[in-house]
Order: sequence, then structure tokens, then C-alpha cells
Amino acid sequence: MELVIAITLFAFLLSLSAFLIIGHYLPHRLAEEIMIADFLAREGIEATISIRDNNWDDLTPGTHGLGISENHWIFQGSEENVGEVLNNGVRKIIIEDAGNDRKKITSQVTWQFTKDRTEKVELITLLTNWQKITIYCQGTCTPCSAFTRPLPCLRQDGCWWNFWRRRCVGTCTPCEEFSDETSCENQSGCTWVGP
Repeated sequence: MELVIAITLFAFLLSLSAFLIIGHYLPHRLAEEIMIADFLAREGIEATISIRDNNWDDLTPGTHGLGISENHWIFQGSEENVGEVLNNGVRKIIIEDAGNDRKKITSQVTWQFTKDRTEKVELITLLTNWQKITIYCQGTCTPCSAFTRPLPCLRQDGCWWNFWRRRCVGTCTPCEEFSDETSCENQSGCTWVGP
């Protein structure tokens, strides 16, 4: 009878130990693999940005794999095998049109975590054709003499209020001289053009 109790107790402790070890091991392993997949997905976004910077026309809609040719990232095939770092791991770059000179980029990494469980990390960004889009300040600044009160006059770059003559004097700064949106929009008569 004592032998049966000892075997039962041993089997129970063995099962409990295995449960605790597996219960600790799987979450730790999953966290480690998610970190690797996140790195691969971020690398996919950075590679796509590099491809965009070399030639916008290479960002064709569809699903792509990545490769390196002559020290440059290129699209190659419809997916990339990353099984050397993740079990049955695959990285895909999915490109979709998102308007004029804009593309939606999805960098997706999937892998087999356990026999019955597939995991996925996905990062999404929008890219623009920065080489084509023009950003500038346009318009005609409101002349200083058009202001009849001190505060609007003083807000206009290049103008100042003459308290003795009670009028706005000076020459407003032309719109095209502003290189940032805030300064451009603060100048009466100017409008910022860009994405």
C-alpha cells in the first residue's frame, strides 16, 4: 500500500513539475520569438524605405519577398524564408496603393510557434514619393499698409506699427521666403502647399 501511495505521489509531483516547467518555458520562448519577428518586420519596413529611395517605381502593388543585390535591398519573389531564426518563418512585404504618390506598406512575419499554433507580427506604414511631392509656401503677402490696427500689423513679418503716425509701415516678407508651415501660415496672404 505504501508503494502505491509513493508511486502516486511521485507521478503527481512529476506531472506538476512538468506543468510548471512547460508553463514557464512557453511564455518565455514566445516573448523571445515575438522580439525576433518584430525585428524582422521593422527591417522589412526599413528595406522598403531604402527601395523607395532608390526608385519609387519599384514599389509595385502586390506581395513581395526581400533580397540583397549589389549591396542594395530588392524585391524578390512573393515571400522570404526566415526559417533560420523562426520555425517555418516567412516574411512578406505587402504593397497597396494609398492615393497619389502614396503606398501602404505592410511588413508581415509569420511562423509556427507550436504544432497547432501559428504566430504573426505585422507592421504598417505609409510611404510617399518624397522626390515628386513639392512642399512650399505660396501666395501674396498682405501689404503692411493694409493693416489698420497694431496687433495684426505686428503679426505680419516685415511690418511694424508706427505709433506716431498710427499706421502700419514696412514691407511684408514674400511668401516664397518661408521654408516651414508655421511661419508661412502666420503670414497673412500666404498658404502652405504640401502633403
